[in-house]
Amino acid sequence: MKFLFFCAIAMTIPTLSGSESLTLVRDGKPESEIIVGSKPVSAAQFAALELQHIVKLITGAELEIKAIPSDGKKVGIYVGESEEARKLGFPGKPFDREEYLVDFKGNNIILMGNDRPDFRKVDYSNFATFPGINFYYRSTTYAVYDFIEDAMNVRFYAPGDEGTTCRKRSTLEVKPFQRRRHPGMDAFRRIASYQIEPGRARDYSLLFLRWRLNSMYGVANHSVYGIFWRYWGKAKSPHLAKLFIEKRPEYFASGYSGRLASIGSEYPDDPELPPQLCLSHPGTLAYFTWEAAEQSAGRVVPGGYAWMPGMKGQPYYYNFQEDDNSYHCKCPECTAFLSKNPYSEMHFDFVNRLAESIDKKAPGTGVATLAYNDSMGMPKKELHPAVAVMMCLSIQSWYHPGTYAFQFGKYSEWVRKEGKKRPLMIWTYMLCPAHEARIIYRYNKFFPFLYPWKTAEYFKTFTRDGIRGWFGETNLQQHMLETYIAARITYDPSVDTDKLIDEYFDLYYGRAGKDMKAFYSELENICWNPDNMPEVSKKSPITGSFVYGYHTEKRNWHYGTAERMASLQKHMDNALKSASTPEEKARVKRFVDLIWGQAVEGRKEFEFRENARKAPIPATTVPYLKEYDGNAEKVHFESLKPLESWSTLEGEKTDWKPDIRLGMDAKYLYLSYVEKNTPAIARNDASLWSNDIEIFLAKRIGSDFLQIAVAPDGKTEVYSSRIINGALHLRKLPDPVKIASRRQDSKWEVKMAIPFKAVPGFGPAIKAGDTIFGNIFRTDTRKQVNKSCAWSPIFTVDYREGLFRMGPIHLTLPSAKGEIDVNGRFTSISGSPVPNEWYELKKADETDTISTKDGIVKFGGDKTSLMRHRYLLSRKIFQCKEGDTITLTFKAKGSGGFASGIYFYYDMRKGSSNLVTHALNPMSKDKFEEMTVRYTVKDPAKEQVVSHFRLMFYAFPEARLEISDLAATVEPKE
Repeated sequence: MKFLFFCAIAMTIPTLSGSESLTLVRDGKPESEIIVGSKPVSAAQFAALELQHIVKLITGAELEIKAIPSDGKKVGIYVGESEEARKLGFPGKPFDREEYLVDFKGNNIILMGNDRPDFRKVDYSNFATFPGINFYYRSTTYAVYDFIEDAMNVRFYAPGDEGTTCRKRSTLEVKPFQRRRHPGMDAFRRIASYQIEPGRARDYSLLFLRWRLNSMYGVANHSVYGIFWRYWGKAKSPHLAKLFIEKRPEYFASGYSGRLASIGSEYPDDPELPPQLCLSHPGTLAYFTWEAAEQSAGRVVPGGYAWMPGMKGQPYYYNFQEDDNSYHCKCPECTAFLSKNPYSEMHFDFVNRLAESIDKKAPGTGVATLAYNDSMGMPKKELHPAVAVMMCLSIQSWYHPGTYAFQFGKYSEWVRKEGKKRPLMIWTYMLCPAHEARIIYRYNKFFPFLYPWKTAEYFKTFTRDGIRGWFGETNLQQHMLETYIAARITYDPSVDTDKLIDEYFDLYYGRAGKDMKAFYSELENICWNPDNMPEVSKKSPITGSFVYGYHTEKRNWHYGTAERMASLQKHMDNALKSASTPEEKARVKRFVDLIWGQAVEGRKEFEFRENARKAPIPATTVPYLKEYDGNAEKVHFESLKPLESWSTLEGEKTDWKPDIRLGMDAKYLYLSYVEKNTPAIARNDASLWSNDIEIFLAKRIGSDFLQIAVAPDGKTEVYSSRIINGALHLRKLPDPVKIASRRQDSKWEVKMAIPFKAVPGFGPAIKAGDTIFGNIFRTDTRKQVNKSCAWSPIFTVDYREGLFRMGPIHLTLPSAKGEIDVNGRFTSISGSPVPNEWYELKKADETDTISTKDGIVKFGGDKTSLMRHRYLLSRKIFQCKEGDTITLTFKAKGSGGFASGIYFYYDMRKGSSNLVTHALNPMSKDKFEEMTVRYTVKDPAKEQVVSHFRLMFYAFPEARLEISDLAATVEPKE
């Protein structure tokens, strides 16, 4: 069956105004009434209540809502279709889809549109009884809101009555007008906000209805979880567990056992939970074909994505999008395909096959999917005509020329090549910098980015390009104005955006509007000027869909300099002074409370942290022990060096310190924590999070982390925190860490084995020789007194906010064992004065004093060079640890003093070293004599753990020395 492609037509009859005004309220007394008929639908009931509320807000008078008109002397406002309205000749021809009209006839005003035949009673105080926001025809409300805005000059800028602007007066006259139209974007106008203020759900429900948001068709999102409930395993939730049919692992991505999936909370004890699907397996295609056919037939699929019913007069699109990660299947078929193609080809190939398969089961049903991250680019293969595509765009980051060029380039290609073939929609992000500051990098308070004029520019482009739907993922408390502008343009693309923005500042802020507009204008110019960008951001544009990484703490506050903050503060001070009415003052205060106040505090905290960053961060090197296979009870912690650093969270000295020791093997980090004679040990009434030790480990600073909490009473919790495509995934892990906690009298001892594979993050698994980062806290809070301490002070009480102060933990390699290759035969290439793998340590202007011939190294030189020490060092560096024995055997002859020695390194990454031992060998022999020297490795100082060494020889002044036949062995300490 050929798929029907519906063209977007915003059917608009030009607005015609009546010549005479009608009086709705005179001197505070009603001269009009609202007529809804004898059996109004919910949308008409609600619209009538909204009209009644707004008129009362303006005049103080309450219009009566009636089924039929009274004697005809009053102005009749007919809301919704009714027998009474039909007597006046309305609506005329039937409404289609979201169509509505505003009209007048004589002394009557008609406001109606296409509404769902839902007759449930609306309780204006209970938002649960309001008409639905999505997949719900309620076009009468559009007519009422158009009338309220255009005839009464009311605006709905923010939640609640305080966010509604109107000129209050006792007499309300309106000039009626005629209008019949559809909204601009016909597929959906939809937002998701993660910042609904507590206790204000009703206000926000009203706001979304007043903004005429709705969904008709074509919404796409990550939606593949139903197949997990049925074919991976029984989920934790009982209503999902009962959906399980049988285990079919071949339907899912292979090669990623234990990787994080979005639904991990439903499989808390399953380390094999796959993160993705196998798109090459026919069973995967069959499942989603079945699910699509069920939904197309109007049947709810239990455990499926949010119910999106078909709407009368609209096309129907089944939503398909893989889970939100890039762990693509590694089965042979998928691997072969991806070895020759980018993932976007695999994604759209599956979507094409799904559309073809669905067409056989449910003809006329389309597939809506995302152009997102790995699938953002257009495929080479022609798309099935039944496919609708939703492009995911980070307009929040379009201030970066590189990001804009990449994303707008992808968008433009889709529009140019596919805009006339299929519905194209957009998903926009307006979350950052708040999202990065609060969720990803956790510095919490940030320099805001606001951009109303840019939002208007972008959305005008979207509507001109024929985009059919908009989903805005937005932080409303930061971007209320930008979201209002976007919603307005997608509803009415003809709106004059300059006028729209100007009237916002005039109507919402009143006398403070001039200064607030100046604030916004200066801030947008700061943010969108590429010259203000940090150099590191200029050089490295970030691509993908949801862009994050531009707002690490230092990059964000690079924009919010003290000078710029001061300039913006002047506008804010002027606005606070200029605001005259209680409403104006409250609105400026709301802006300060939600946006500017935290920025002012954030600048101070940033400067504090910049100073705090100057405080040294401790580091440690962990010795490689023998293999204990995760059994911390067998580790001889007493032979390991304790961590020295310990302070309050603010870096002050403490009157106590626990004994903390670290060791490792190939798979585990071992930790011993011993605490004695502290009041917190005996506390049993405290929650885990107010009396515990907490260990944070990460592959890198500013990245994903593992969090382990252990309390004296034995309670433990382990969490993995990951950022995947900008979304936080905090998952409680069942038992990846082996923990033994014992409390006896005044002593508390904890031993744990932490598997390296449990530390999350992108990149290869942690291994010996790597450097990871971590911190160890002792939480002790009681009666609002915080006595918590840390290995690395964080200068805040929020551990996650202090992750930037994690210290480096160097993981050593296992000790060398047996004989080591140091070229003890002293072979050398022709013409080289020193043996291969050795070098003479000398200044650049000093002459060579060492020569090599026939396996013999000679320390000689002219008269000048004989007056100094002469050094020969091995280029090779070998692993070791405290307690290892290093044995050298060699032959030597000559006269004068010489020494064999070892350079021990306790921090190879910083180049720190210490010549901790050597053997002095006075010589007066003319024949080679065999010598044996043994060294025992010892750590040089507190928190300095030896991990590497190199061999050396040196001759004293005036000495002449020859050495040969060197052998070196290492005997590791068990």
